[in-house]
Amino acid sequence: MNVVARVAVSAARRAYDCYRYYFYWRAQEKMYRRWSSEQLKAAQWETFRRLLGFAYERIPFYQDKFSKAGVTPEGIRTPEDLLRIPVLTKDEIRQNFPDRLVEGNRRFHPFQIGQTSGSTGESLHFVRPETGWHRTIGYSVLLRTGRVANIPVVSLTTPQCTAASCSLHDQEGAHGVGLGKCQKVWFLRHLDQVVELPSSESILCAPSRYMEQLVGVISYLAPCILYGDPVYLGSLALYLKKARKPIPEVRCIVTSFELLTGSLRDRLRDVFGCDVYTQYGASEVSDIANECEHHRLHVRANIVMVEAIRHGVPAKPGEIGRAVVTDLENYNMPLIRYDIGDLIEVGNGPCPCGRNTDVIEQVHGRARDVITPAGADKGRALTPLQVDEVFRGLGGIAAYRLVQRSENQYDITIMRDGLPDNFDSRTLEGRCRAMFGQGSHFNITSVDEIKPERSKKYRFVYSQVSAGAV
Repeated sequence: MNVVARVAVSAARRAYDCYRYYFYWRAQEKMYRRWSSEQLKAAQWETFRRLLGFAYERIPFYQDKFSKAGVTPEGIRTPEDLLRIPVLTKDEIRQNFPDRLVEGNRRFHPFQIGQTSGSTGESLHFVRPETGWHRTIGYSVLLRTGRVANIPVVSLTTPQCTAASCSLHDQEGAHGVGLGKCQKVWFLRHLDQVVELPSSESILCAPSRYMEQLVGVISYLAPCILYGDPVYLGSLALYLKKARKPIPEVRCIVTSFELLTGSLRDRLRDVFGCDVYTQYGASEVSDIANECEHHRLHVRANIVMVEAIRHGVPAKPGEIGRAVVTDLENYNMPLIRYDIGDLIEVGNGPCPCGRNTDVIEQVHGRARDVITPAGADKGRALTPLQVDEVFRGLGGIAAYRLVQRSENQYDITIMRDGLPDNFDSRTLEGRCRAMFGQGSHFNITSVDEIKPERSKKYRFVYSQVSAGAV
């Protein structure tokens, strides 16, 4: 097959995918807007009941787990009965994967076997449903554009996570951007929609040559949508600001893979001059919620069920609870009431956007990273999103790390941004005392680099004492 024929075939395949995602997105959006909240919940419950019956009949792990808890599908009649079903933990998945978590002796193609990055602890394996991130990213983009194959999407994230998978494949040493066949042809480049930029082992200290390469691709594909890890995109924004480079035209930014803090959202808006949204998901569950034009996260009600559990009971609107999710589409390896390790804040009331799904007001970060200040009321915990408010708006900071060493002792590491703004440690310490207590002590130091975790994601806030219960 000659070059022209290969390009034509590639263009046809991409166009088919674009239209397929568009019609899927349009049908989903019509449902979320036209169905009432009660209709959506009723349909969601029926889908959940079918998944529950399948797991009870065919998955050895759930047969044993439900038997010990005295649970049968017939006994789970209303959403209020959900609390009778024991929560699925990450340790249980590690201990029972794969034999007891899949049906019989089923075998799966290697691309269906995923592995988490380990950002909430030790990594684990799972089996993907028939759908995955390829549809998720299309959904997020169509929410921002509403058009088919309109704007290229440039993705930048960790070496372990890509827009299509989270499988710990090795990208170390990648120095080039592999533009697809269609992207090299100017009038076809919008069909080959997603370009994955090469990752960095330490994005906060990536060399200028690497950053220039990223900027070059974004400029070539502009106007585009940026999709990726907010820490990686924030580092790119800081480089553009420091180097005084022309800012490529970006229609909007969609973040995923890691927590979007207020300070990172501010930086991205300031540098790129566009709005910033987040898509909430997980490697194991894919798409959980998408942010609308009013910056509220709408749960994908027909493909996932989300609970926020606080001290063992459902959290009320405005409260923060542990995210417990059920993937309603994954019959390959059912995940029923799965504690994914995140904290979410429950939303309340209808959204002006017109969608009638449940709303997550904010994602607050990982449950294992909460901080309990000395003398705090029982159960009070500060989440990474709340702690970020201490640093939000302070000049001179490229990145930070706050570690609680004891009940009233904190180490704060500051990585300076190299810009003319002077870093004000007195203001920072005053803010910290207001949040953590007047009797707290803060050891503030400056460093040249803050290194990522083994997962290549960043852990900016955590405690070395017992974390507050949520």
